[in-house]
Formats: sequence, structure tokens, C-alpha cells
Amino acid sequence: MWNSECGTRNAESRSEEMMLYTGFCPRSLCNCEPRANIVADDGSSFICCGESNLESRTVVQDRFRVCFYNEDTDTMYDHDEIDLIDLIAVLSDALAFGLRNRDDEE
Repeated sequence: MWNSECGTRNAESRSEEMMLYTGFCPRSLCNCEPRANIVADDGSSFICCGESNLESRTVVQDRFRVCFYNEDTDTMYDHDEIDLIDLIAVLSDALAFGLRNRDDEE
């Protein structure tokens, strides 16, 4: 996973001690420039958000690509800015709801 031409161009920024922004695409895609990601040390799981190049977009305004990968899940979606804002809002609300109701589960 870490040794294709696109995947190693910024490999020097990768830490062997923890999960953090790696500076390169965990999928080794050449049509998407990563902007933020968290990657397991061994590459077995990651979440990444990058900007895809114009030629690779199905919908022109969907420039942000979000990828999530682990042993059970492998997803890749393209979004525009509003999609990402809505996704962040929904996830934040879900976390807040979960925290407020945590006592009810115990």
C-alpha cells in the first residue's frame, strides 16, 4: 500500500509511531491530492479527505474526496463544500446526542 509512485512521493512526512496526517494518498491515487488524513501505522485502516483533479470528477463541483478504509469497510465518496459541512453537522449532532444519552445506556 505504501510503495507505489504516488504513495511514496511525500513518505518522509510519515511517522512510524502513530496515526497522523501522512502527506500522501493512502490509496496511492494520482488523481487526488490529500488535504487531511489519519492512517494506521501498518496501513490497515485510514480516513482521508483530499481534492480530486477536475478530470476525475463525475460532478464538477464535487472536488472533495472522502475515503474510509478498514478490514470491514472500503468507501470513497466525492462531495462539494456544502456536502462536507452537512456531513460534519450530522456527525457532530450524533456525537453530542450519544454523549448526552450515554448515562441512559449504562
